[in-house]
Amino acid sequence: MQEPAGQGRLISIIMANHQGARYLRAALASVLAQTHDDWELIVADDGSSDGSVEILQDAAAQDDRVRVLLWETSSGPAAARNRALAAARGAWVAICDSDDIMHPDRLRRLLLAAERLGADAVADDMIHFATEPMAAPRSVFGAGSPDLPRQISPADMLRVPEPGEAGAQLGYIKPVIRREALGALRYDETLTIGEDQDLYLRLLLQGGRLWLLPEALYLYRRHPQSLSHRSSRAHVEASLAALEGLSDRLQFDQRTEITSILNRRSGGFCSGGCPLKRWQRT
Repeated sequence: MQEPAGQGRLISIIMANHQGARYLRAALASVLAQTHDDWELIVADDGSSDGSVEILQDAAAQDDRVRVLLWETSSGPAAARNRALAAARGAWVAICDSDDIMHPDRLRRLLLAAERLGADAVADDMIHFATEPMAAPRSVFGAGSPDLPRQISPADMLRVPEPGEAGAQLGYIKPVIRREALGALRYDETLTIGEDQDLYLRLLLQGGRLWLLPEALYLYRRHPQSLSHRSSRAHVEASLAALEGLSDRLQFDQRTEITSILNRRSGGFCSGGCPLKRWQRT
């Protein structure tokens, strides 16, 4: 399929990095290999001391589409991504982590799908894989997703399937987002885990149209240092607290469904002072 001619197709790829030198070269190579070549890569390095800065500066010297933002001390992934977003110039924003890999044709396919669907954001399936022997590679959406492509709701974004239940936890996705639809939304810098899901939820609550696609074009690396593998009660409660401020934007049926989902996600550890309890009482 031919790409339509015209302006407004620059994609700003946002990448946060902290001590990611071990996997950084592979992530950079997957960006450089993209068949859609109208992109800029903005890497916000968050106080790395492991050789990441040298790798990034070498990449920028070889390709002027690569821009590096340096920060002396670690401020967290949300703050790093916000710095990259502030520097972005593209009509579209794509999220890629510094330890992950994209299929070479990923950006081209996602952009064409977004334009065809009239979407504000599109996300593809992901393959979880481990460098270390942790688990076999698997699709996030699961084998055989006959309902894709489809538009998702705020409740879909929060739903966590029960064991054996079809579906996927969508907080992992790495969408391509129309910059105009994103507007002034930014990552919540008080969150150290779940900041992606929180941003996507707020995009949906302000009317953004997010579609899921059946193709698996993003490889999500799992390793012991991944933040998503080091969740804690404090992290989950922080995520629930962030949701508290969104309650007044929900319709009654959305509020009922999301409250039910949050009850399941709390895993039974919420006490009377838990943000979930405050959400239910409001």
